[in-house]
Amino acid sequence: MLIYLLLGVGNYIFVHSGFPFANPDFEFATSFWEYFIRAQGGGDGFLFVMLPLLVTLSTGDFFIKKRHSSILSYSLTRTSVSKYIKNEVIATGITSFIFVFFAQMLLLLVALCFSQIGTVDVGQEMIFFATSILYKAPLVYILLIIINSSLMAFFFSTLSIGLSIIFKNKYSAIMLPYVGFIGISEMLMTFPMFFGLKAKIFYDYAPLVMSGDYITLAIHAWIVPMYWVVGSAVMYIIVLGMFKNALKQGKLLL
Repeated sequence: MLIYLLLGVGNYIFVHSGFPFANPDFEFATSFWEYFIRAQGGGDGFLFVMLPLLVTLSTGDFFIKKRHSSILSYSLTRTSVSKYIKNEVIATGITSFIFVFFAQMLLLLVALCFSQIGTVDVGQEMIFFATSILYKAPLVYILLIIINSSLMAFFFSTLSIGLSIIFKNKYSAIMLPYVGFIGISEMLMTFPMFFGLKAKIFYDYAPLVMSGDYITLAIHAWIVPMYWVVGSAVMYIIVLGMFKNALKQGKLLL
């Protein structure tokens, strides 16, 4: 939470600095609604790049700690395999969801402290995601952004469990989801360079973009949350299969 708060303050200083790569159009008069949203990405912020790392740092080693103790063996004697891994995914996912929810609320407080309340500028040219909600109900829009980020956290916690099944080192479970997140995103975001505008969809739906930079895209409001909900569901199915297979082969219990 403290790291995220410091990043939020640092992001504010960055966008208002005189650096050539900062946004000269981001004036102090910008309302806190817009600062909170634009700090997530879209050329004005870098928080969307760091948030998945904070998720894995906070909850990425939950499952692997149980592997290194007697908790996993004890739990499996008291419940079915499917029920155990289902509960593990849900519990870790909810913890990550709550963590990011409150981390985003901290960012909102930073925005309130450093920016005027004001009203959203209808003529702004940086936010394109679900602007009809933004202009009519900014508070609802802020909640939508927070929920999007929190659902993303659920996905990354599930991915961390999957990697904890494969690797015994906790640092692998913490860092590999983030490394994969950056690597896969960068690969997809280069597709338009090689395959033209037809491949722009790969850029638009890269994990990095869907973590915060989606505010620059004119897409339906439900696409981002569904992106992470479907991703989490698919990842759960994969984790369930991996867990059963590793248990069957005797590779899970240490």
